[in-house]
This record gives sequence, structure tokens and C-alpha cells, in this order.
Amino acid sequence: MRIIWCSAVCPSTAMIGMLLLWAFTDTSAALSVISLQNPVRVFSGQTAVLPISLQFQNPAWEFYHVKWDFITGNRPVLVYMVDHCTGAPGSWERTCQHSLEQAGFYQQRVNVSFKSASLVLKGVQPEDAGTYRITVRSLDVSGTALVNLTVEGALPALSIITPKNPVRAITNQTALLPFSFQSLNSAWEFIYIKWEFIRGIGNLPILVYMLDNCTGTAHNWWERTCQLTKEVAKKYQQRADICQNATLVIRGVQAADAGMYLVTVRTLDIWANATVNLMVTEGKIAWKSLSPINTIRMVFACLVLCILALIVGEYIHASGSNITP
Repeated sequence: MRIIWCSAVCPSTAMIGMLLLWAFTDTSAALSVISLQNPVRVFSGQTAVLPISLQFQNPAWEFYHVKWDFITGNRPVLVYMVDHCTGAPGSWERTCQHSLEQAGFYQQRVNVSFKSASLVLKGVQPEDAGTYRITVRSLDVSGTALVNLTVEGALPALSIITPKNPVRAITNQTALLPFSFQSLNSAWEFIYIKWEFIRGIGNLPILVYMLDNCTGTAHNWWERTCQLTKEVAKKYQQRADICQNATLVIRGVQAADAGMYLVTVRTLDIWANATVNLMVTEGKIAWKSLSPINTIRMVFACLVLCILALIVGEYIHASGSNITP
């Protein structure tokens, strides 16, 4: 999967072409754009996920374009494009070229789930509350949906910190999705942590990790004496685990594991969530990354080994010929 991050300062050629496509696309064909939760409620400072499900009548689609707008604020949010798709029709595990263009106002704050085009808005503020519209267009189909976002007053501070850049892993390796949270009341008695995979047909639970009946004090929150409970979803049995500090572990990652992951942390009176983006590349990419000089060295080493093998073989043959009965 190749990700292209476009500039949001001025309209790109792809953006102009996409807008022309929208202007002349027949909107009568069937495409279902379904809001999976409406309204979406979050507290100020948290991450909001506006979940969407896309259902194409034609399973052999090759590309589609997504545009998110903030209707209440009368401004665009982002444009997301999926193009040059290959693989089995109707499968979300197809190989595609993805590009994302964020509006200047939302730089570093918004993203999408590559699996579903759900909008992810980080660090929401009261002014983010309102109605959002998603418009999806393909070659001869289009659809739209509205999602309302409600932002409630701030909770006692609990901030979750996740990597700004995507976590990268190679197929069949182990991926670690880290996060940390701060400003937790030192007198907490339990913590509930849930990891989910964001999909277009609803989030897929991965595991739940809970620390209960905690006592004592410690420098790190996970070092307190607690009763630990871990429950892994059936689909992720033998594949998913969690570190002591709640970092998610996924073994033997595949292309289908790429996408957005949601972590939710709850205590008695506060909760927060955040997302981590996982990118998975094929193992063969490592061979493509060899520099020309290293490739020459490898070829030369192979030639040297072949010559040595010939010399040793000739020596053995000559020695055998000189042996007299």
C-alpha cells in the first residue's frame, strides 16, 4: 500500500480533477453511505470518530473519492481518494493507491480510516460541534450522509498520547501500537482499557485489559499492585496481546491489519480515547530498498563464492586423479 500525503495550501491537480468529476457524475446509481452513529458525543479535548459504512452496488469498483465538509462552519475538512485498485472485487483487502488532502484549518487534526473513510478528528473543541457531511463518488455512483457531533464540557484532565506518524510493520512480523496517558488521579482504583479496529461496518473489538482493586503507589501507573484481567476477542486469539503498559501487540500482521486502531481508557469518573494508524508493507520491500552499491557488492560476493566453489571442485578432482591403486 502506497500512501501519498498531498499539500493542503493550494488546490492540487488531483483535487481539480476530482471536483470536475463530481460536477458531471450521475448520482442516480446505487451507493449506500451509512452513518453508524448519530449523533457522536465526545468531551472537549478528546478524539472523535465519525463512523461511516460504504456499500457499493458494483463490487468491482476501481476507485472512489471522499469529501468531508463541516456544514455548520461552512468549511471543507478533507478529501480522500482511493485509486488504481487491484485484487478480488468486493474485498476491502484490495491493494490501492491512497491520497489524503487536509484543509489548512484542520492540518494535523484530521485523518480517515483507510478501511471505511470514517472521519477522525483529534483534540475536539466546542467550536467543532455541529453537522458534518460526507460525499462519496465513484465512476457512475455517488452518495452522501450527515453526522452530528456533540462536544460536551471538559472532563478532569486525562490525556492520551499516541504516535503522530503511522506505525509501520512488514507482513508476518509483530507490530507494536504504543500509547501513554498522563494526569491520572494518583488515587485511582481501577483502569479499563479497550483496543478496537475501526471498520466501515462497526468497530472490531480486539481486547479488553482491566486493572482493579489497585493499592499502593508507584512511579508508573502499571507498576501498582492490582488484580489484572485480560480478554482477547476470538478473532484475535493467539495473535493479539498487551504489554504491561497497555501497548497493543499484533503478531503475524497481514495487509488486512492495516488501518486505524482506537484505544479507550476509562476510570471511575473520566475517560478518553485516541487513535493509532498502522501501515503494513510486503516483506519484499526490503529487497527493493537495496542501494545500487550494495546490489553490486552482493553480486560480486556471489561471483567470488562461485569461483571458490569451482577451485575447490577442481582441486578435489585433481587429487582424486593422482591417487594410484
